[in-house]
Amino acid sequence: MSINVICVGKIAKNSPECLLVNEYKKRLGKTLTITEIDSKDYKEQNLIKIKEKELILSKLNSKNFVIALDQRGENLTSNEFAKIINQEKLPCFIIGGAFGLDQEILTRANRIIAFGSLTWPHKIVRVMLFEQIYRAFTIISGHPYHK
Repeated sequence: MSINVICVGKIAKNSPECLLVNEYKKRLGKTLTITEIDSKDYKEQNLIKIKEKELILSKLNSKNFVIALDQRGENLTSNEFAKIINQEKLPCFIIGGAFGLDQEILTRANRIIAFGSLTWPHKIVRVMLFEQIYRAFTIISGHPYHK
């Protein structure tokens, strides 16, 4: 199985978030593909969201099962999250930037999920997503990580 994650922004090397992301990437092996997009050349909020939308859409194909992360999305249990990963052939998660995801991305998404109603920094969301993907694989395989 291959899981793609499209993230707006980059995480600084050797930051706490980077260390955690790298730990989960190592545990997941070649299962995970990460695409980082950058829109820092733009200064106005509306231009940033438009550029991010264009970059995200350019990375998707019609076979992707797109799962957008948005605070207004549905809250899932880890077991429900694992079922999605287990059922879909080409899941592609999208993490937006500081201004969130453009409505066109949310419309394109097959599912919209949230990690609670709180607003999280995209760097923290990346760590949370990778941990949940790893947890999903342990649930699917019956590994005791998920207690």
